[in-house]
Amino acid sequence: MAGIPLGDLILGARSLNALRDQGFKTTDDLLRCGPQQMLRIPNFGRKSLKEVREALEAHGLSFDDKLPPPDMEQMFAILEQKMVRHFNEQARNLDERVNAIYAALNATQKANGLDQMMELLFGIRKAIDLRLDDMMLAVRLTRKPSVNGAGME
Repeated sequence: MAGIPLGDLILGARSLNALRDQGFKTTDDLLRCGPQQMLRIPNFGRKSLKEVREALEAHGLSFDDKLPPPDMEQMFAILEQKMVRHFNEQARNLDERVNAIYAALNATQKANGLDQMMELLFGIRKAIDLRLDDMMLAVRLTRKPSVNGAGME
């Protein structure tokens, strides 16, 4: 059974956006997740769940339908998207904080020791950027199948 795209279901914008933000693309994704898991989605409550149930029923589907397990490659792709989004958000937050500290130091740079503090600050920033790069590389490497099933070659 090929899932019906979420855009083909009659769902409110809030419900549809909440599902799409979590990587849902088809009715198969909805059925595999189940109602209890869906209620954990941000901006997705009982009213949204009721909309989904009604939309599934309109296509002859229900949460009681049994589906085969999802494709592992697709699961890794969804996980990678979420991690990339999270890392990018963390990097932006860090960048904003570093820039605020830099601006404050720059505005009050009257003592000689502030130049050394700014060098140290940028050294820390570079180390954090490198760590984020390492984490992203690790995410991508875990997607490669291995011969022994451990997840990495």
